[in-house]
Amino acid sequence: MGSVVTVDERIMNIVFEVLQENGLMYVDSKSNYFSLSPDVAEKLGVPIVENHIFLDDVADVGHITEQCQAIQERP
Repeated sequence: MGSVVTVDERIMNIVFEVLQENGLMYVDSKSNYFSLSPDVAEKLGVPIVENHIFLDDVADVGHITEQCQAIQERP
């Protein structure tokens, strides 16, 4: 689960370095209060957006697609 990984600084640095190298942003679902994501993103200059819609709470491509569409429709 991603929420477990977000408190591991070593792993989050690797994730954000890959995001930085590829010009990508990080979508944070804020599922872990102790997440290091905002700190690591700021340190490496990676854009981060907060989202309160879980993308993969159901392991189904159709569900994930619907969740992504719901994010796009939010004001």
